[in-house]
Amino acid sequence: QQYNDAEAIVVAGWLYVHMTIEGLPACSVSTAKQKNVKKKTETVATTIGERMVLDSTSVQTKSYGGNKFWVMLLDDFSDKSWSFFVKTKDDQVEPLMDLFRLLYKNGTPVLFLRMDNAGENYSLEELCKQEGLGIEFKFTPRDSPQYNGRVERKFQTLWARTRSVLNAAKLDKSRRNGLWAEAARHVTDVENIIVPPRKKDKGPSHQRFYGKEFDGITHLRQWGEMAIVKFSKQHQAKLKDKGVPMIYVGRSPKHAKYVGVFINEKTNKKVHSRDITWLNQVYGDWKGLTRAPAVNIEHKTAANDVYTDVHSGTDPEDVESRADPEAAPAPEQEPIPPV
Repeated sequence: QQYNDAEAIVVAGWLYVHMTIEGLPACSVSTAKQKNVKKKTETVATTIGERMVLDSTSVQTKSYGGNKFWVMLLDDFSDKSWSFFVKTKDDQVEPLMDLFRLLYKNGTPVLFLRMDNAGENYSLEELCKQEGLGIEFKFTPRDSPQYNGRVERKFQTLWARTRSVLNAAKLDKSRRNGLWAEAARHVTDVENIIVPPRKKDKGPSHQRFYGKEFDGITHLRQWGEMAIVKFSKQHQAKLKDKGVPMIYVGRSPKHAKYVGVFINEKTNKKVHSRDITWLNQVYGDWKGLTRAPAVNIEHKTAANDVYTDVHSGTDPEDVESRADPEAAPAPEQEPIPPV
């Protein structure tokens, strides 16, 4: 009699009450949770191109090219990965379609493609159906990144390596934020050609997928290395310099294997060149910077939208130890009243 909207059942002296909230079980609403996901998948690829996974991640800071999103496609069999950098999520459809067409033409078509249920992915599915590429799309449930675990873990690995090459180049804060996409593109290439101990019997991912060695592997240099690049006109003043200091940011796609990509140190514009004189020192050493400055790069994955702060740079204690001991102490500031 004490419960108006409840069903009470007495069993063996115990009172069981089934509460409801607007027609929904109260306990189920308050204790809803995700179902368990199997640790191992039963669908394993047996050949290249059979199963691929797709995902994207984004950063708060735009690159020099205006890119904010990093899109990655991963082959489940060979672990070969492709990275694309776009300004908006809708821009990922065109480069992915170009790759799918090329793979279909070369006899290694994609059979199954797993991704989340974002709107741009449905647009990609519609285009693939219109062109008859024969790709079967499989969408993961909401808030379930475990179903795309391969590419999620690959993102974590490559983000760590991206931070590493940025640290090694000793870039200032502005260039670090502007060149993150070029660093991520370079570490993707390196990831496809290295052979970790767990893959020593299989070989590099690039070689497993394409059946040949990665073009330009012998011409790769340290990311962030400085070089003098010939940048003169055919006819110019006698006293005008013919070379410009530039930052090496990786190989040049769709060019000869000895062509590299460089960033003009003054204009931040991208240059493709093979006329190079290496200075054998990274940007920070060339500029006289001893350590990479402190900076945070916030990024999030498309699956869970959880931000991860990436910290790197000078230790505050190290800055304090290098302060001038004879300098006058800084005046004490009055505390700011709370708003």
